[in-house]
Amino acid sequence: IPVEMPDDFILQANGIPVFRGKMGVSDENLAIKIIEPLIHRKR
Repeated sequence: IPVEMPDDFILQANGIPVFRGKMGVSDENLAIKIIEPLIHRKR
């Protein structure tokens, strides 16, 4: 079943947005390319 993926997406750790990335392929494996880190202020 074909699934349409967004061009880029937000990667999260513990529900906190950390990176913006893109899906791709590396050596015949699915991979995520990190486009940019998302900057957060410390509380």
